[in-house]
Amino acid sequence: MIPAAAVLLVPAAQAAAPVSAPPSAERLVLAVTRSGRRVQAAAEPPAGALEVPTPWGVYSTPTDPVAVRLRVRPRRDWLDPAYAAPGRNSLQLVEDLAADGRIGDLLALAEHAAAAWTGPADARRRLAVVEALEAWGARLRQVPSEVAYEDRPEWLWRRILQEQGPRIHLLTGALVAELPRYSDTSTARRLPYSDLADGLESRRPEIRRAAALATARQNDGDRLRLVLLLERSLHDPDPIARDGFGAASAAYWSEAADAWWFSAVTRARDGDRIAAAEQLAAHGGERAVDYLVFGLSAFGQRAGRRFELAGKEVQVVTDTSDPGTFLLAAGPGGEGNNGVPYAITPDTDRFEHTSVVKVSKLRPAVTEALVRALARATGEGEERTAAEWLAWYRTRHPGRP
Repeated sequence: MIPAAAVLLVPAAQAAAPVSAPPSAERLVLAVTRSGRRVQAAAEPPAGALEVPTPWGVYSTPTDPVAVRLRVRPRRDWLDPAYAAPGRNSLQLVEDLAADGRIGDLLALAEHAAAAWTGPADARRRLAVVEALEAWGARLRQVPSEVAYEDRPEWLWRRILQEQGPRIHLLTGALVAELPRYSDTSTARRLPYSDLADGLESRRPEIRRAAALATARQNDGDRLRLVLLLERSLHDPDPIARDGFGAASAAYWSEAADAWWFSAVTRARDGDRIAAAEQLAAHGGERAVDYLVFGLSAFGQRAGRRFELAGKEVQVVTDTSDPGTFLLAAGPGGEGNNGVPYAITPDTDRFEHTSVVKVSKLRPAVTEALVRALARATGEGEERTAAEWLAWYRTRHPGRP
């Protein structure tokens, strides 16, 4: 519990990060609530305030009043050479900035990341910044009070289309939070799908991501839209947009997304297998690790060989196949509207109820992607090799006696 309200000037040695803004830089105001939550404020809010105006919207805290105001320097840790290469320190930095409510620093980091973190290995830390901004955007009231309640989603969408900087991610988070969930049958506050369809085809990856997340939030059960999301989850050229399509696919229909990615990670072309591994690690369900391991099971095996893994028969093949559009007429819960059985019910799941799991031979790039994906999905063993991951899995799933 934070003591009585106070304004604190934090000494530079205590507040500054390893690399901070110049001493002449204007200090930020952080409002700290009674429970300890922090958020960057536009000015010092009064003690006991239940709303904190920020430069990007209003943060409401109706049951947790402001107790302390801090003045601190902006952080610029990412300018340190230690952050030049991808690594855990970058992810920890993003987590720290988000937890501190340093939205301005996150926006500055997003600008830096767009210019400097451009390699394939940088995708995960760039995405971490985007997700942190989206999460804060969902907490801020960014729509002007004079905009009617039913017009808020459209106002946010128009601002997203206009925004050229990283604030677009704050707006995306606000839009997704503002839209009614698919269970809400009211259409008053929904965005027209024609608008979102244009967004899905935008040249700008940030808009494609926003449109995908909004499409999933408004989920109207249209399976053609789901197939579009799934295909883009493998094929969008930008990793931030591609992750958005993956998150949207999982939110739209999680079992279908898992089945699609399982089919891709075991039998598709190399690029699709790599993308499917990324999606399973980031957005897969409870069987994601199983699917990734079976995708890896062809490691060190010759084509045509059959073997047993965790009680299932696996066959290594040389050909590839597309995930396919197996669910166009289907719907969650059993049958589609034309009576065609849902292809991935618990009784017909492609993984659970197949006599032989066919896995295409692995090339090194796919093997490396699966190893990375398993490290992320499990949260452990980043240094394990492919053979060590398979041995790890066998000890936990011994299969037939």
